[in-house]
Amino acid sequence: MNQFVRLWRFLGDKPIGFLGGLLIFLLGVFVLVMFSAKAATFISGLLGTDPDNKYEILKFLGIGMGGILISLQALMSYKRAKAMEDTVKYTEQGQRQERMKNAIEHLGHDSDSVRLGGAYELFHLAKDTEVEDFRQTVFDILCAYIRQTTTGENEYRRTHISKPSEEIQSLLILLFVQGHEVFEGLRINLQGSWLNGAVLRQAHLENAILTEAHLEGATLTEAHLEGSNFDRANLQRATLRGANLQEATLQEADLQEANFDGANLQGANFDRTSLQEQSLNVS
Repeated sequence: MNQFVRLWRFLGDKPIGFLGGLLIFLLGVFVLVMFSAKAATFISGLLGTDPDNKYEILKFLGIGMGGILISLQALMSYKRAKAMEDTVKYTEQGQRQERMKNAIEHLGHDSDSVRLGGAYELFHLAKDTEVEDFRQTVFDILCAYIRQTTTGENEYRRTHISKPSEEIQSLLILLFVQGHEVFEGLRINLQGSWLNGAVLRQAHLENAILTEAHLEGATLTEAHLEGSNFDRANLQRATLRGANLQEATLQEADLQEANFDGANLQGANFDRTSLQEQSLNVS
């Protein structure tokens, strides 16, 4: 069946035209054989049948036409199903793009609740699709929103010196704790983000880019941080008890008073880090 479908796609509408023409031709031959002895003799010679047995010739032609009719019906049914599938697909794509546009517009709203609603809408768009590129696009938008909201010398940093806003905290929990499986294996970029005091227990931040991020006093207990890049990040007083930091990079990071009790630091790179007064009990 798959070979039949591939062949039909390659030929486009040619199979239908060919089979239709062949059906008309056989029908014409059928009529000639019925009413012309010479035609019957000629066709019997081609088929190697008894020239006096017109029934055998007509039977052969009838079987051939029946097979062609069945093939035509199958082709037409497939074509109709494919057309309906394409229509549904394009409709869904259009609706998805419209929802995405509206959700992105909501991210720029003055109201915290409307912005968070837009973020949740994007999350559910990603959750409802199996297209990885689309999920990565949505994820990039949400990570960029966190970066743009919290980076730079802006009002956010002055207002949320040691604790993230409810909006950002909720978004972090959604993306990296509760709904992390939606974006599993995708690229995470939170470079330079201001996440002081963020609560990210058991968060999934594998291979995340967190260079120059501010995570002072953050709670990353039992977080999955394998392969993450914390170069030049500020992790003062951060709690990383039981966190998995295998192969993580923490070059030039500030780790003063950070708590690594029971953390897995196998293969982690601490070159040129500030290591005063913190617990580094390697598991």
